[in-house]
Amino acid sequence: DHQCDAQQRRLLYFYKKGNICWDLVISLESDEEAAKLGLETVDNWNSVMSDALPKIFKQYDLEYNNVLWWFDVHRNTEHPHVHLAFIEKHQTIAQYHIKQWFLLRRNCLSP
Repeated sequence: DHQCDAQQRRLLYFYKKGNICWDLVISLESDEEAAKLGLETVDNWNSVMSDALPKIFKQYDLEYNNVLWWFDVHRNTEHPHVHLAFIEKHQTIAQYHIKQWFLLRRNCLSP
C-alpha cells in the first residue's frame, strides 16, 4: 500500500553511507510545567514541534524541506520530554562541518 511504500523510501536514507542522524532530547521540569505550556497531549506537542522545527533546523543550517523528522513524547520520568530525531534526505552537511560548528559553539559559550 501507499503508506508502506513511503515508509520504505524514507528508510533508504538510513542506508546511505555518511548520512548523519541527529538525536535531541527536549525536557521539561515537571508535569506542571507541561500543563502551563499546554503540552499535555501528543497533538499539543505536534503543534509546537511543527512551529519550532523550521527554526531549529535553521540553527543547524538545514533546509526544512530536505529533512525527515519524527519525535516521541515520553512521560516515563518525572520530566516530560521529547526525543526528536532528524536526517537530511540529501546530505549537505559533512561530519567535518558539524565538528567545526560544535567547536565554534563551545568556544562561544566558554567563559
